[in-house]
Amino acid sequence: MRIPPGRPEGKLRQEYNWVAALLQEAGSTRLNCLGTAGAALAGSVLFFLITNFGVWWFQSLYPHTLDGLIACYVAAIPFFRNTLLGDLLYTAVLFGGFALLEMRFSALRAPVTPAHALNA
Repeated sequence: MRIPPGRPEGKLRQEYNWVAALLQEAGSTRLNCLGTAGAALAGSVLFFLITNFGVWWFQSLYPHTLDGLIACYVAAIPFFRNTLLGDLLYTAVLFGGFALLEMRFSALRAPVTPAHALNA
């Protein structure tokens, strides 16, 4: 299937990045382990859903029916495992490494707002 006019191939990737950034921003302002892991998991799942939908929609590998869409998602499951493990590993290394650096270097820590300033 041909790509419709006005819809460049990279557009799907841009939409994924926008959704992933939106989800990350929607999290709490204070980073925590569970929220960061949840954002990584949500990003992996969104990537799986959006990119495999794009494969089904824009390519002729699968019939453009519900059965074809399901077959496309099922065929991609083995690759999802590696995507998920890689995202979680890199998230742990990057955010965990930054947390360790914050403990070592106080200049990296976010300033603490006094409680009385929050009630103003």
